[in-house]
Amino acid sequence: MKHLFLILSIIGYAITMIPMLMYSSETGNILFLTDPAATTALLTSSIGVTTFSLDLFVSVFIFLIWVTIDSKKRHSKRAWMWWLICFVFGLAGTLPLYLYVRDKPQQ
Repeated sequence: MKHLFLILSIIGYAITMIPMLMYSSETGNILFLTDPAATTALLTSSIGVTTFSLDLFVSVFIFLIWVTIDSKKRHSKRAWMWWLICFVFGLAGTLPLYLYVRDKPQQ
């Protein structure tokens, strides 16, 4: 099962990174972070986009809470790393990557 998580992580990052890199190169808004006003305008451009954006924000929020609690249970001090990866690269690849790393046997 853990190899499936790695494959899903690669697919999740690839699917989201390709259009994001295209957008970044066209607009200069690198990773949607360097121009917050333009990013906000994109997220609120229509009710459909806003709905999907809010759904993603709630999912990310739940993931970050879960990672923090799970890291404490597993005595890991790296919850901050998953927060950073999620904020920079998104949830689509980070969630399965976390599950892949989490599935590794503890040493």
